[in-house]
Amino acid sequence: MSAAAARALRSNWMQFFALFEIAAKFDINANALAAKFRTLQIESHPDKFASAADSVRRAAQQRSALINDAYKTLRDPVARAAYLIKNTCGADPFDERNTKMPLHFLHAQIELREEIAENCAAGNLQNLAGIAAKLEADQALLRAKITQTIDVNQDCAAAIDDLRQLRFLQKVASEIDDAVERLES
Repeated sequence: MSAAAARALRSNWMQFFALFEIAAKFDINANALAAKFRTLQIESHPDKFASAADSVRRAAQQRSALINDAYKTLRDPVARAAYLIKNTCGADPFDERNTKMPLHFLHAQIELREEIAENCAAGNLQNLAGIAAKLEADQALLRAKITQTIDVNQDCAAAIDDLRQLRFLQKVASEIDDAVERLES
């Protein structure tokens, strides 16, 4: 990669973080991010430029879209980690060709899915809530691990492995939420 391409890559990856005036790292303050989002939206809302020239209105719409994209990415731990990995390491953590997952993790997920299916079939909301709580604790551990691998160690390979596991757990937790909603209705 040329020096110019590397500079462009770094400036692009800094864009979302720079926009929100926060350090480019995984561990961020979610409340500060949300507060800055509200401020940026108020300052840049396209309605403020309704009577301006077309070019100014278009620029305001583009800036508003950028702010929304940046906020959506930075507030979600999986998206934020993927953004950091892509833009610091040049790697796509969710590349379809990378199917590597630790065998123990895959076995645990098979057992977890069986347990979820059994509890759904039995309509056992209490057990599903317990599984969801354990999943949230597991996700918190992985988020802490990702903070270490990205922010401290700058170990992209380890961060990718941890992120892929986090995304998997996040998806399972979402499926449990959907199952609970169906059972409660």
